[in-house]
Amino acid sequence: MIDVLIFGSCVTRDTFSFFPQEFKVVDYFARSSLISLMSEDLPIDESDLNLSSAFQKKMILYDFQKVFLKQIQQYSFDLLIIDLIDERLDLLKYNNRYVTRSGELVNSKFEQSERYSFDLVMRKSEKTHELWEKSCVLFFSKLLEYIPPEKIILNKVFWSYKYRDGNKIYDFPDEKLQIIKNNNNILKRYYSVIESQVPKIHFIDYPLMDFIADKNHKWGLSPFHYEQRHYLKCKNKIKDIWMQNKL
Repeated sequence: MIDVLIFGSCVTRDTFSFFPQEFKVVDYFARSSLISLMSEDLPIDESDLNLSSAFQKKMILYDFQKVFLKQIQQYSFDLLIIDLIDERLDLLKYNNRYVTRSGELVNSKFEQSERYSFDLVMRKSEKTHELWEKSCVLFFSKLLEYIPPEKIILNKVFWSYKYRDGNKIYDFPDEKLQIIKNNNNILKRYYSVIESQVPKIHFIDYPLMDFIADKNHKWGLSPFHYEQRHYLKCKNKIKDIWMQNKL
């Protein structure tokens, strides 16, 4: 049994749902940008969130309270796995503090409350990318104070241009392909920052053509809800890294 801690998205979390006998998920942090994580806390209470899902509330609270780095020393795990799929999300700014504008936060209606007067920070802005790069470097410098690099994996996933429906593979509609391309270009930029600044951690690479979405995925059709073959490949790569660490 391999104990894993996740800072990322369903892309990584779903991998371990398929192989519960081989992995234990110690905790899962999602819907949070590194920009948010590396800014100061913003007070919030669970009662502020108009949501029925305990998981969705927890993700928002983790993001506002910047829990990940505060708690990481309390966890016992074999590998920390990071992915950047949630870095597609915009952010909200209040007095130089940032939170991630996740779908869950939008649905909670907290953005419209009188508690804070937020400014919208668009992901596609060059200033946002520059802020992310600074936050990323700071994040890994802090992270490596607590965790040796050989225990950290960056899962380098991309949005898929194609999806499977039964035995056939189709292109996503033209209006979605440009969005996919734009987000993949952002991911390429972000990955290059980590590879240049944090070269000693592990990187899981895949050929771009290997990313095929699944129309019948349990979370619905999306360019980052992949067919099961991807999760098997991811699992095998993670186990290979774990074995290298043990040797």
